[in-house]
Amino acid sequence: MSDQRPFVISVPEPRSLELIFTPQDEERLRGQYRIVEGVGPTLASTVDNHVAEASFIIGQPDLSTELLQKAKNLKAIF
Repeated sequence: MSDQRPFVISVPEPRSLELIFTPQDEERLRGQYRIVEGVGPTLASTVDNHVAEASFIIGQPDLSTELLQKAKNLKAIF
């Protein structure tokens, strides 16, 4: 059975999820959502490879018009 939880791309640089969320909130986030994290050199490829399935993005990645057109499931960017 596939994981049906909403998909989140996490690219919060220069922060990290540990700096944004309390340990309890981060645990709850990871329990309720599938999260893929991109940092440093993997940031752009993480967004590009997963934007089509993402429901949410945490961070401030460079989102071109082309990427946003692929983001059919995107509900919010935090």
